[in-house]
Amino acid sequence: MTEDPHHQVAVRWVDDGPEIEVGQFWRSAIGPDELATVILTTVGTAAIERLAAWTQAFGADAPAVPTRSTLAATQRGGEIDRLIEDADGDVLHRNVNRFLEDYSERLRASLQIVRERASSVTTASDQAGHVRVVIGPADDLRELEFDREWLASADGAEVTTALRAALAAARVAPEDSTPHGLFDGTPLDVYATELADPVELVRLLTKGE
Repeated sequence: MTEDPHHQVAVRWVDDGPEIEVGQFWRSAIGPDELATVILTTVGTAAIERLAAWTQAFGADAPAVPTRSTLAATQRGGEIDRLIEDADGDVLHRNVNRFLEDYSERLRASLQIVRERASSVTTASDQAGHVRVVIGPADDLRELEFDREWLASADGAEVTTALRAALAAARVAPEDSTPHGLFDGTPLDVYATELADPVELVRLLTKGE
């Protein structure tokens, strides 16, 4: 969990994105004019800390003793070597060229789709219209605006409830139109599904007509 320096804004990352809680004494510690900025800053800090934790986890040293999964990977690597050794050189060369051409065409088309998805944002408010949020396709909170008149008297629990309602409303719309992953449903997605197995890919590249 990440908190602002006054310990009045707490951000916890959950499956749906940032879960934000505003404390009971937020008004005396932060003030209505600065609350939106403090929340956006704390969410950004939480995202950075989350990324750093991932990096540290993936950068950990591998175990010295081979695991079942690493042994299986070694066996499949040997299968790939055998397929390449038995392949006809001309067939392999021709198939690789076709694969690269197809991959390049799919990549260009997919990147255009990804750029459009990445630039899309969703704007939503809670039912009463007290809080307006703008989020990106990765559940990143980009803008936050409060009804200033309502905020002047709202306590921490009320702000938290309204803010979470606005975020929930913003997350509903993309689920109906935008896939969860930026590359899902793009021409390149075939390589993450049909050709996800490296052995099957090598079989395809070494297969004669």
